[in-house]
Amino acid sequence: MPVVMENEAWLQKIQRHRGIHEVCHLCMLSNPTSEDLLDDMCFNTDLHDGVYPIVTVTWDEDYHMMHQIRPMPQLSLNGGFALCNGEWCKGEKCTFAHSELEKMAWNHELNRTKRTGNLPPTSRQIRVLFDVSNPTPVIPQQSPQTPLIYDPRQVIRFSVNRRDSYHTYNAWKTKFKDRLHRTTLKDETLEADLTADNYQDKFYNLLCFEEMEHINLLTKRCDGRYEFIFEGRILLPKFSYENLHNVGYLNGISSDRIGYATQSSECLVFVDRQNERDICRANILSFNYSTTSKKLYISFSDNDIKELKKMLDSSKSGVFNVEFEVKHGFFNSLHKAVVNLSDHVIQKLLPRKEAFQPIDMSHLRGECKHKWLEVNEECQLVALDSIVSASSNVPILVSGPFGCGKTRVLARSAFEFIDKGLTSNKTTRILICAHHPASTQIYITKYLHQVWSNDELWRKYVKIVRVTRGLFDKHSPFNEHFRNLSTFRKEVQQGMYLNERLLVVVTTYMTSLQLLNAFKNTKFFTHVLLDEAAQVREPEAVAPLCLATNDAKIVIAGDRKQVGPALEVLGNQAHENGLAVSLLERLEQHYSKNGDSASSYLNKLTDNYRSNKSIVLFLSSIFYDEPITTKLPIKLHHKTSFPFVFYCSDVDSIIRAPQEATFETEAIAVLGQVNYYKKNDWDFSELSIIAPTRSQVNVIREKLKGPFAKIKVLPTYLIQGHECKAVFLSTSEPLESNGKSKDPLKSLCNPFVFNTAISRAQSLVVAVGNPYMLLKIEAGTGNSRRHCWREYLKQCFEKNTIYFQKSCLKQRGKVLDDLRMTFITAMKQSKNANGQRTHSSMFSSSKRTMVASPVQATQSLVSCLKRQPSLQRQNSPSTMSYASAVKCGLKETPPKRNEKFRKYEDEEMINVSDEESDSHQFDEDLLSRM
Repeated sequence: MPVVMENEAWLQKIQRHRGIHEVCHLCMLSNPTSEDLLDDMCFNTDLHDGVYPIVTVTWDEDYHMMHQIRPMPQLSLNGGFALCNGEWCKGEKCTFAHSELEKMAWNHELNRTKRTGNLPPTSRQIRVLFDVSNPTPVIPQQSPQTPLIYDPRQVIRFSVNRRDSYHTYNAWKTKFKDRLHRTTLKDETLEADLTADNYQDKFYNLLCFEEMEHINLLTKRCDGRYEFIFEGRILLPKFSYENLHNVGYLNGISSDRIGYATQSSECLVFVDRQNERDICRANILSFNYSTTSKKLYISFSDNDIKELKKMLDSSKSGVFNVEFEVKHGFFNSLHKAVVNLSDHVIQKLLPRKEAFQPIDMSHLRGECKHKWLEVNEECQLVALDSIVSASSNVPILVSGPFGCGKTRVLARSAFEFIDKGLTSNKTTRILICAHHPASTQIYITKYLHQVWSNDELWRKYVKIVRVTRGLFDKHSPFNEHFRNLSTFRKEVQQGMYLNERLLVVVTTYMTSLQLLNAFKNTKFFTHVLLDEAAQVREPEAVAPLCLATNDAKIVIAGDRKQVGPALEVLGNQAHENGLAVSLLERLEQHYSKNGDSASSYLNKLTDNYRSNKSIVLFLSSIFYDEPITTKLPIKLHHKTSFPFVFYCSDVDSIIRAPQEATFETEAIAVLGQVNYYKKNDWDFSELSIIAPTRSQVNVIREKLKGPFAKIKVLPTYLIQGHECKAVFLSTSEPLESNGKSKDPLKSLCNPFVFNTAISRAQSLVVAVGNPYMLLKIEAGTGNSRRHCWREYLKQCFEKNTIYFQKSCLKQRGKVLDDLRMTFITAMKQSKNANGQRTHSSMFSSSKRTMVASPVQATQSLVSCLKRQPSLQRQNSPSTMSYASAVKCGLKETPPKRNEKFRKYEDEEMINVSDEESDSHQFDEDLLSRM
């Protein structure tokens, strides 16, 4: 039975009447005591013969009569409204209340909107009763609201009321603690085909399933019994804003667990399991991202630490059971995006065949008065013309691989929209969103700021803002456009941007939801451009669309072959029912089913402008269905004739979990390669070092000094949006006991991560690590189609760009022999599978992809070497003639050598010489000079 409180009718009346309401002015004057005004804005048919204004009213203290008041101002003083003293009164524009009744109504409405997450004021406040035995909300039955007269205001108001009621009933959906007990998950909702009617419910349920998977994974990986040490007040380096006085740490946690907990958990709870109670709560500090110690730093509030101190010994330490809490805030935001999505936008995201109208191309030209916005006359211009000319009924898609100019096309589109707004005097507000902050910065620094600073009309009439959560360089020349989130919110509250006719806002997907609060759920932007849309879940990609007007033009761009939801989403339920498919990929599939009518709304770019031809061909052969054309002649590094290099810092064939010493050795080896390949005409900021773990990133950063400190050192999950002259990969990572990666989402052996990392480079990729470990991890992935590292090593083997650290030189012949056997085994299996390719054809073409199973290839190699150990001596590169190598299919023609780069000890040697390997060694004394 529903829970019914005493005086239920009176409580419902108070809940219904309090606050601010909007009613018809004429109806309110004719009968100010009628409660029907809260349901029917215009309820007296005898009085209405025209359209009358809508006024703001509130009820008196006895809830007997309505009184007209002024609309509530957007800006309040110290979190509330006070009475005006008359001395500084600004009349109707005054932000102080002019009566006690007005002040009471404003403050009540302000507090209500804060509690409900800044939801817009509603004219109905209905108390929802819940059945104790059933967590499903029981909504009181209401009589249908039938318009008494045809009034456009009334029809519009009823539509708004339905949306308001939806938000009122479902406000609990965006908070985890409320969702936990009220959400009923149904399999039929998940398995049903996606439609406009079930769009919100389906994605809402899918997110709940994935959230549970994250909870289970975090519990499995991090919950346990730990030693806690309280340190008190400390100033943490590099994070001066975390100057906290209740700081301690959990001791003896592995580096990979620290990294995972910091990224995936919002807090942790100390638990007294004997008495079945929670002792206190602690926040995880972001300082853990920068530490190399095995300590997880946490902080406490004053109240929380009091209880814990009673249980510490004299040395301020103790052992406690600790439970980690998932970052529910992330999923709260995704749920909020789904709940707030309008019906108009949902219809656009599921377009019908008749919505694909023919596009009347405006025949734009690729040239532009701003050179940095010029596009080529082929794919890019077609995509640009489609974006500018198409109707707003259907989203326009721009799909393509790395370096094909998707960002440039979107930036040029924004320029065309604003330019049209300047000439036609039409309101044009553009929201540009990307997944990573680095990508959003490119729009400002490389494109929009250049236009703004060189065009007088733009400087005078166009406002460009990039909103970010973090801090930015105070001395940056782009500070005119940069705002952190809190500053932007205050400026909006003060009335800035709301009346801007020409506005461009650039931010990330998740930050866009905070803008939704700032703009009070207003449908504000006329154009929404989504970049990197293939890298995020669909609920995250649609978050910016909550701010789109009903007729907004939507453009979606991305590369679905790089890191995306297929890799990030956890749980079979979420994977199998659509959450692992990005918005871009789903729409591409949907458009392909609608024939030629939808083809003009799907634009594919295939011309690469970033990388050397060999890099493009290599990635194209493994990952992309369409061939990629290289448009710019990117020169190779002068010290190598091939863009791929592998440097063996460890050659232990017995795969075990790397130790701290291994990470340290590899970090030094990576810096050695940076020092060897650095060029005088390269800026250090144009180089990137990529590692799969935060701990390895921090180890490398600590060793960079002087000009080397400008080098970007990035974990694999933050590399999207970057591009550089050369990429150096540190490949070691924590392993499970069975040799698999502990964190496959960030492993460089993951095909999507591999593709994203390699495609950052323009002319050079240097990988450092253990080839046996990479092949073992790759074999454990079970991906039989993409043997990324096997193909990479084969390319380096053919081009003689495999080098060895000095301590590994003695095992050089064995390593190369094992690699050769791996390639031959894979080649034979591929020949048996296809029945067409020969040994020589497989090795002579670097454009073809081997499709043999990596598991079978590795097992065959190991068994073959065990049965015939003499192969190492008979076929060793140091004793094998060039004719024999050709006969085995390893070479067909003698390679062209650069005398300055390589010297042979023997004319018949295939491998590198000791002298050249020594040239790649890193003088550890150089660390002191960095």
